[in-house]
Amino acid sequence: MGPKLSVEAKFTSASPILKEYRQVQLREVRQVIQDYEDMQREYGDFMAVTQDQFDQLFSVVCSDTVAHFQEFDVRGVGRVDVLEVFAVLIVFSKDLIEPKIQALFSLFDFDKTCYISHTELVMLMICCTRGLCRVVGLERPDNLELECLANEAFAKIDTNRNRRISLSEFSFWLHHEHSVILYLKKFASTRLIADAMLLYDRQLKLAIDLFLAAAAVRHKASVGNAAEGTVSYPACTLVQVRSVVSALKLPNLKPNHVDELIGYMTQMVEADEDSGHSVIALPNFLSVMSPALAFFAADDDHSMTVDVQELRILLWLMRKKEPTELQTKGMLLSLDDDENGQLSCMEWVHYASGIDQSTGSLAFNAQLRYLFEQCDRDGNGSIHVADFSAGLKTVVTRSVHAAIPKANKVL
Repeated sequence: MGPKLSVEAKFTSASPILKEYRQVQLREVRQVIQDYEDMQREYGDFMAVTQDQFDQLFSVVCSDTVAHFQEFDVRGVGRVDVLEVFAVLIVFSKDLIEPKIQALFSLFDFDKTCYISHTELVMLMICCTRGLCRVVGLERPDNLELECLANEAFAKIDTNRNRRISLSEFSFWLHHEHSVILYLKKFASTRLIADAMLLYDRQLKLAIDLFLAAAAVRHKASVGNAAEGTVSYPACTLVQVRSVVSALKLPNLKPNHVDELIGYMTQMVEADEDSGHSVIALPNFLSVMSPALAFFAADDDHSMTVDVQELRILLWLMRKKEPTELQTKGMLLSLDDDENGQLSCMEWVHYASGIDQSTGSLAFNAQLRYLFEQCDRDGNGSIHVADFSAGLKTVVTRSVHAAIPKANKVL
């Protein structure tokens, strides 16, 4: 029979706004999802929304957006997981079951391949469980119970054993599985990608806010040719940058680690000729801190190293799409110099920032790595020679152009 959810879960109290969810049309939910995707294109990928963003998205389906926001913001952090809200709206919307299944499947098919992976199924089930248990008034099942149910669920759904689930497989399972599993946490020792994304999003915003608050100067950088002029960025001195990094209170980040991070930043900029001191512009700061913060979000045990499972989360955070098992293992093998099966924080930052000390631009070998990743459409570790050849021309041209002194460039 396998494990099943307890049908005697403790009832707390149903949400007073549950009745309103039942009046929502699925077409309205789809429009809100479209608005959310438009917002992502404008502000970047995020899964947690503030009260203002929530108002902007859900005012068309919620009469009192404050009450709805508070229903999901149970910890009072001022942000809610937008996927939880979408899952609840889809399940309770006034429509037939089949369109609801299609909507849920599409929502969690992040890379739009018409398949969902094991991890995407994890997110689907977790979001459904958190949201539905909250508004219905049931206690959320124990994580260990969810793990057992999750593994059994994926094995049942993936009937052709290709490690991904089609819409037809997903629909068949929902129609024939009586104890429909709407939750799941992938492994007991591994944090869900959604949790890592929320942490990364929060830390990155904090880093930007702290940098802008500390910025006392503006750094001018050339844009294109001389006729196009320059653009001015907020900038901080090295002392200010050190204070910003320290204020983030990243676990187990030692002073020598901070020195290395700042060292990577200074490789991208030239000394300020007027003051004789280096300043770090916001883009250079983010080029180093973004991969560093992603590392800390993926480093679940705060050991300053990531194993193959944590590296998979890390790559997903940086690339905005789920890496394959082959891609993850290949990345670890290529970067794990001491062959201990783990990747340190500084090894990762050095790779991810990929800065050429002589030019201040993306190093040639880093550009080749990114090019290979872009050409590896199927994630199987192989690429077509025509794709690589076309991309290589651009990479070589860009690298040569960066190596030529500005005064010698033909405008």
